[in-house]
Amino acid sequence: MNLIRGIRTGLRHRPLRQASRALREVLFPSLCPACRAAPGPDICDSCLSEWQTVIDPCPYCGAPLGAAVSHTPIICPRCHNTGIGHVRGVQVLGVYRGILAKLIGDAKAGAHNGAVQALAKSMAERIHLPEPHVTIIPLPPNRGRREGPHLATACAKAVARTHQRPLQQALRTTRTAAEQHRLLAHQRQQAVRDLFRCTHNVSESILLIDDILTSGSTLAAAARCLRQAGARRIWACCLARSVDSRDPRPAVDAGTPATPHQ
Repeated sequence: MNLIRGIRTGLRHRPLRQASRALREVLFPSLCPACRAAPGPDICDSCLSEWQTVIDPCPYCGAPLGAAVSHTPIICPRCHNTGIGHVRGVQVLGVYRGILAKLIGDAKAGAHNGAVQALAKSMAERIHLPEPHVTIIPLPPNRGRREGPHLATACAKAVARTHQRPLQQALRTTRTAAEQHRLLAHQRQQAVRDLFRCTHNVSESILLIDDILTSGSTLAAAARCLRQAGARRIWACCLARSVDSRDPRPAVDAGTPATPHQ
């Protein structure tokens, strides 16, 4: 009994937890982080077939435009082609539902490191990089209480490493903001007002990375801060985009996630 209690106490310490995870990887081979049944560590083909992507995404905000009509200008029902404040364009890898929502939920909860790594690899492989420098929406001040890596940070590091681009971690959060999906539209901008600050000047061209795009308020607040620090061309890439009743039908498609529209 004392031995078991000692082991449990020891596993509360981070180095021992990390060693325990490494041992489990040796004893139990990696599985698909989505279904946890097929061989891993990548997302299996069956789960990829359930990954829903946005149909005809708006290049300015990533929302679905619906079936395009040839030679007819399309006005985005979300942003009306005005985009997200201070952001030139947005890429999204999928829709925040189903398999992708499950993976992001596991990754953000710190419950499954395999989900973090699989999502980061997916972004690095499928992203189109219009700008040379990469930065991220930073973690909030209390993020250190959660286990596991920060999802947006892992994605940004994977993108920078894969494409050999500089990673600038210039943004810092001033407080912990309410989760955007829990707020009404008029509350979201207020929640992120003065949320970010830059610790130093940044390059003129920046690719901003985050996990979920809902209203765009967080991206706009971060981009505004980056612009004040010297950025002039800011693009954004997110793992997932939320869709709702405002979006045209069909809004999503199921299948292997494709390279985002350039």
